[in-house]
Order: sequence, then structure tokens, then C-alpha cells
Amino acid sequence: MRRRLLIPLLCGLWPLLAAAAPEPLPFEPPLPDLTVFLSVRFPTLEKPEIALPDVEPLLPPISAPALPSPTLAPDLSWKPHASLPQPGLLPCNPLGTVLGVPIQLLDCGRFRYSRGEFEEARDALEGAVRGSQDQLLVTEARYWLGEALLRLGRLDIAEQQFSLVLQVDPKSEAGDYARYSLGWIGLRLATPSAALTHFDTLLKGRLVADLIPHARHGRALALYGTDRLADARQEWQALSERPLPSQLQHEVIFWLGEAVGRSGEPVKAVEILNRFTSVALQSLRLESGIFRMGWWAIEAGQPLEAMKSFRWLLSAFPRTQEMAWARYGIVKASLLLNDLGGARREAQELRSAFPSHSLVLVSLLDLTHALLARGTFAEAGSLLQELQGLPPLQSAREQAQFTEYVSFLKAEALRRQGALSEAKAQYDAARAVNPSGELAAQAGYRAGQVAFFQRD
Repeated sequence: MRRRLLIPLLCGLWPLLAAAAPEPLPFEPPLPDLTVFLSVRFPTLEKPEIALPDVEPLLPPISAPALPSPTLAPDLSWKPHASLPQPGLLPCNPLGTVLGVPIQLLDCGRFRYSRGEFEEARDALEGAVRGSQDQLLVTEARYWLGEALLRLGRLDIAEQQFSLVLQVDPKSEAGDYARYSLGWIGLRLATPSAALTHFDTLLKGRLVADLIPHARHGRALALYGTDRLADARQEWQALSERPLPSQLQHEVIFWLGEAVGRSGEPVKAVEILNRFTSVALQSLRLESGIFRMGWWAIEAGQPLEAMKSFRWLLSAFPRTQEMAWARYGIVKASLLLNDLGGARREAQELRSAFPSHSLVLVSLLDLTHALLARGTFAEAGSLLQELQGLPPLQSAREQAQFTEYVSFLKAEALRRQGALSEAKAQYDAARAVNPSGELAAQAGYRAGQVAFFQRD
């Protein structure tokens, strides 16, 4: 009954309820936040930092000269000579010498020679040559006269006497030793080609056994002097592997170390020269051996060992002939050890002792380059002022290169200290010396860098 009444009621009220409900709206997304796009931004007035590619400064155009070669034949004390016969009971008796008996004069001359009295030996032997008609006696006297003259430093006259011996009796013992001495004279006179001819001829014949290793060593020296380094090294290597007289053995080891070092094997050269300096304490080559052990140690990248060798040299030989090169070697070793103060002191010692030596300029240039590389600009600038105060170089071309490079280095120091205007002026000065040169191109690049950073 109730359901029948409710249905008509709802049907009557539905139009009224439908009219009272609001109409549905279409779907709309929310508005985006535009404040980010509407904010005002002003571009910066400063240009962004731009890193231009840098270039390493060129090395000094004036480098150290080539390491001088050792003197080929400085020492005559161990040079072999023909066998000396036993002198008579009174080899220089007044009767024989006053009367000018040739056989007595020859005996006296050989006796004086054996005692190191070379001037007296010369007088007696010249008397024997003048007073005898015996060709063999004269040849013997000429040979010993040549040996005496050789030790007196009269190489020209000694050469004549040995040549006369070869003309008369080339195949005798005196002839072999005369030819050997001629080869030695060639080494002393810096004519290694002539010396090589003598040693090659000597080794082709039948020699006294004792003379063979000496002749081979002389040949190796001549090969070294004619720039046949590989052949010389091979000869010394072979000699070093056989028993030799002590003096000759020391010579062979020294020269083997020198040849190995110049062949581009500095580590091995240091080992050989270390062996030499430990056994050849009485050799005249010891001074040069110590220096070269230090020099090749630098080339081998062993600056500490090099420093020890140079200090040993200066202590043991305070007047060494290698002084300038040893000081320069200490500069190089100090730079490798990053001891700039020590390098500066040694460069000053070198300049004080050898003001006109070419190594003075080279050492100061090396030091300046190292100071700039390590950022010590103020000290580098002071050193550059010192460089400009050096005497001018003899070669106009080298002087121009030096002026150009010093101007470039001054510009480098100023640029790295921030003095851009002064640096640009120095770069322009460097470019003006040789506008077409390699350094001028780098100076131009640097000047362009400076202008860029100056916003020019």
C-alpha cells in the first residue's frame, strides 16, 4: 500500500529536482606558472674567460759546445821503446866521449836515456851519428836520438830521425819501434790519418809480441781521431778482454769508457769509468776520467752521482784543466736536482774564474730558462739584466740570436708577472731582430695572447 503511494509522489517531484541541479561544466586544465619567463635578466658586461693554448718556450739558441775530446797522446812515460842492451862497465867514460868513439858515444847515449837524462843522451847520440861510417851503428843511434828528442818535445826533429831509420832498416826491431813512434807523433800532432797509416802498416808485418797490443791501442786512438768511433770502440773492447801491462790496461779502460759514452750509452760509460778511477790512481788520465765519469752520469740521468764526481775532481785536482766544464757540469746537475741556489752559485763561480768562456753564457741561459719554468720570475728578471751586461759575442749572427732570445725571455717573465704592456713591448723587440725566424713566430703568438687578454 505504501509503495503504491510513494511512486506517484516521486514522479511528481522529479521535474522539480531536475530543474534545481546546476548544469555540469566542461574540463579545463590549470594555468601554467609564467613567472619564470616573465622575469627580467640582463647579460653580464664581462667577457667569459677563454684559455688560449700555451706553448713551451724555445730552448736557448746558443747551446754548449761539444764536449772536447781528451788529448790523444799526452803521456810519454809508458810509451814502449826498443830493448836497451846492457851498458858496458863505463858507458860514459871520459876517454871514449872525449875522443868521440862512435860505439862509446852510442853506449853512453843509451845509458843516459835509460836514466832520463835526455839532453845528455841527445849530445852523445848526435856525436855517434856524426862520427861513424857504420850504417847499422848510425841507424841504431838515430833511433835512440829520435826517442830522446821525442821526450824533449822536439817532435819535428824526432820525426826526421825515425823516418831515416825506416829508410835504412824498416824490418828490424828498431825499424818497427821507429814506425810506432812515428804513429805516436802523428797522434801528438793531431794528424790521426797519418798515424793510422803507420799503425796499419805496422800491424800487417811481423812484430815483437810486446809491441802488438800497443800498436793496436795506437790504431784505436787514430780511429777515434778520424771519427771512426765504432771501429775504435771495437778495438778497445777486444783489448780490454786480454791481459795487458798495467799502464796500457788503464789507457784502454779509459778510452773504452769515453767511446761508449760518445756512442750514446752513458750508463755503461759511467760503469767503465768508475772501474777506471778505482784502479788507475797514478794514471795521468785520472783527472780526465773523474770528470768524464761525472759528465756521462748527467747524460745518464744520475745528477747526484755526477755531483759526487765533480766535487771529487775539484778536491783532488784544484787546478784541473777541466775546471770550466766541471763547473758547468755542477750547474747542470744542480738544475736536475732542483737546487736553483746551488746552480746560481756555480754559474757565478764559473763566470768569476772564466769570464770570457763560452760556457758562462750557456750556463746563465740554462739557469734563466729553469727559473722561468719554475715560476721564479723576479730572480729570472735579475739574471736577464746580468745577461745583457755580458760582453758582445764575436759572431754577429750569434749576437743577434742572443739579443732576440733575451728580449723574448724578458717578455716571458713580465707576462707571467702580469705586466702585459711591458711584455708586449719586449715581444715586439724580439720580433724585430729576425722577423722571419722561429723565435719571432713564437713572440708574435705571445704578443697576440697579450693583446687578447688586454681586450685589444
